[in-house]
Amino acid sequence: MYIIKICDNPGLSQENIVNELHIDRGAVARAVKQLESDGYIIRTNAPGDKRQYSIYPTARAQETCQRIRNIVADCENFLSQDLTEVERELFNILLNKIMRRAMQL
Repeated sequence: MYIIKICDNPGLSQENIVNELHIDRGAVARAVKQLESDGYIIRTNAPGDKRQYSIYPTARAQETCQRIRNIVADCENFLSQDLTEVERELFNILLNKIMRRAMQL
């Protein structure tokens, strides 16, 4: 989840991750520290605010992100293979509606 968010939004801050994913600050800080030590991200001082860091994916993160996307696509295709195209579209619409409501919690 973190890797995909960072790959999709290079240069975002930990605060952005907290706000967009609705995850505890401490949990995000620990995850970012681990991702950095494992070689998935690089943190640089954010322009204009030395207290903030901009987070960028490494090549390793980009490769991992692509593998994750491929696995998710394969799972989605497998799980929805018995649905018609109309049923798939309706399912996606309903999931998005539920997700928007969940984001209000």
